[in-house]
Amino acid sequence: GWKYDSLLSEIKSLQHSGISIYHLDGVSDASLRWLYANCLFTVMPSYAEGLGLSIIESHGHGKTCIASNTTAMPEAASPYSPTFDPYSARDLYHKICELLYEDKLLYWRQQLESREHFTWLDSSQQFYHKLERMYMACLREKACRE
Repeated sequence: GWKYDSLLSEIKSLQHSGISIYHLDGVSDASLRWLYANCLFTVMPSYAEGLGLSIIESHGHGKTCIASNTTAMPEAASPYSPTFDPYSARDLYHKICELLYEDKLLYWRQQLESREHFTWLDSSQQFYHKLERMYMACLREKACRE
């Protein structure tokens, strides 16, 4: 992302006080798989996102993602993850506490397990078949006009 220098400074100052928050950059695919396999959940605190790919990726690894409730993120999160107001640290804090201390993590994991799973191959095949149907409809329409 961009414009997050102040956040990184805050994270570094928290690490010196004994709080374990880390910013990892340039993580390899293997390391990313390990991180997903070994985390309880992920957080997407962005103010604006065009698609919410990080949320979808988290779900693909079977992990709930506490996501901002702005732009495309609620659509990417719903109904598999909770959302929060990215302008309210208190709201995020409460969502994290719900997952850790109120057994909400189990609820969201069950939501994720109930979803239909798609691979990149499934998605590309669906896209191809839709394009093929549109093309055939266009050909039929053109033949009808002649």
